[in-house]
Amino acid sequence: MRGGFRPGAGRKPGEPTVRLRVPLGAVPAVQAVIEAHKNSGASIKPRETAGVSDFQETGPQIEQSQTALDVSRRLKSLERLPSSLAKKFRVQVGKFKEAALRGWVASGRSGKNLKVFNEKTGEVWNG
Repeated sequence: MRGGFRPGAGRKPGEPTVRLRVPLGAVPAVQAVIEAHKNSGASIKPRETAGVSDFQETGPQIEQSQTALDVSRRLKSLERLPSSLAKKFRVQVGKFKEAALRGWVASGRSGKNLKVFNEKTGEVWNG
């Protein structure tokens, strides 16, 4: 006999969940946010916005999780720097992860469109 009802089977009741597609590069950041949420004990309150139901997170971990996502985004942008610029950047500013924590980010792809700057201070890096 296969399938059918089995007592005690299935997901246990708890906080509502949704399926979400996440780019592979963002998985560690998303996992860090989820872990921070679990560890913080913050409450999740449903809210209605223009007829669309979503969830509003409350608690001290919001700033931490935003920081984790921001650092992940900055780090990914710095890792896309062309190798010649990446080498100069590491010598002048420091390792990518440390630089991303301090606010450094790269925008654009290469050539005239490439800009490396600090989101926190507004400082621009002229490699």
